[in-house]
Amino acid sequence: MTADKKQVRLDRLKAEIGSDPAKWSKTCLAPYPRWVENEIDKLIRAVKKSNDGNQSEAELILRSMREKDMTEWYENVGQWAGEYRQNILKVEQGKKISKDMRAKSYISAKIQNELLKRDHYRCRYCQIRVIHKKEIKKLQKMFGLELLPVTQNGKRAVRFRHGVINMLQVSFDHVEPRQFGGENLMGNLVTACHGCNFGKWRWTIDQLGLKQPLASKKSIDGWHGLADLLNSKKS
Repeated sequence: MTADKKQVRLDRLKAEIGSDPAKWSKTCLAPYPRWVENEIDKLIRAVKKSNDGNQSEAELILRSMREKDMTEWYENVGQWAGEYRQNILKVEQGKKISKDMRAKSYISAKIQNELLKRDHYRCRYCQIRVIHKKEIKKLQKMFGLELLPVTQNGKRAVRFRHGVINMLQVSFDHVEPRQFGGENLMGNLVTACHGCNFGKWRWTIDQLGLKQPLASKKSIDGWHGLADLLNSKKS
């Protein structure tokens, strides 16, 4: 990456997060733009239209989404917010444990489902609605890879994925990182969006100026990651 591009990204992070830690959010690295909620609602409307047999109208709704804006935010803010905060706070990390002593990164499907139910299909950091990868695959089957791409010519770079995949596909975060002894237990795992998970990366919540995500109030609104809608399509 060129120096100019790095400066553009840094300026964007400063504008989104600010440079005064006292004013930072204690629950997430960088609150996502509020307009993203409207884009999620568009996706829901598109799925409902498709379920009702109005595929052309559904595709028009999907094409109207601000997918490039979502990717741009994810690529320049979400993924880099942790490094930006750590560079300002400069909190020293604890002692890492040896790799052979670390918990496995793999999280079973059973535990993933338990986490999603407990966290109501929301990122426990920024509270954005998330979608499991199996529902992403159903969306791609419903609308096709042209409308919901994941690659281009075999390349998996962020910019080739649809913005809704970049921002909403779920991941699962070890609150206490594995390299510091964090285990694969429900008390150390949270549902997270890609931005918060990758932005947090290898740092602890103390290093990033965050409070314990499990202490934050959960959003409970009946959101099920589109599983209910994608499993109810009329034959």
